[in-house]
Amino acid sequence: MIKQDEWNLCVLRAAVNWHEWKDCFEYKGHWKDIPVLSDPARFSKFTNEYGLRWIGNAAQRESFRQRLRTAKLLGLAVKNPTGSGLDVCAREVRAHDRRIQLSAISKIATFINPSDFIPIDSYAKSGLRELGIKGVAAMDYMSYREAVFKHAIPIMEKDINRAVKSIGKTYLPRNMDAFLLRVLDHVLMTIGGRWR
Repeated sequence: MIKQDEWNLCVLRAAVNWHEWKDCFEYKGHWKDIPVLSDPARFSKFTNEYGLRWIGNAAQRESFRQRLRTAKLLGLAVKNPTGSGLDVCAREVRAHDRRIQLSAISKIATFINPSDFIPIDSYAKSGLRELGIKGVAAMDYMSYREAVFKHAIPIMEKDINRAVKSIGKTYLPRNMDAFLLRVLDHVLMTIGGRWR
């Protein structure tokens, strides 16, 4: 799988990411007003840092942000922890070229409800495949989330908890369930080759 120093690095990456996006991960107001959706500059930073520049140029990204912010489907989706609503939302709210943007929408959902959602992308899916989980390539979000919670968490929970304890409480957020999902996301991306 991965070496001990990579486990620790995943925890540190998750901690840095949490602190850089704390205003979103710990936001308590209405989902439409979360900074990543309400602030165009914050959304632009999000698309750059999360590797989502393919959503389009600045005007196209802004249009996508506005459509997400006004999509009732996104509000409904983040209330349903199974993730089935994200697949529906992704089919309805597309980028300028009509491509489905499930990766971007899952990342937004993770900001809004970090205890129930984990981002989906090609690296994390590759990580699941490396763990021996079948049918990953064709997974919709709901299937992906189910595979993470039913298979990946039981396989890696002890290693993640050990790595989290090794960095000390100073850097850790209060919502440990949500933070552990962030660590797991970094572990899956590492296994899937994101930083190799």
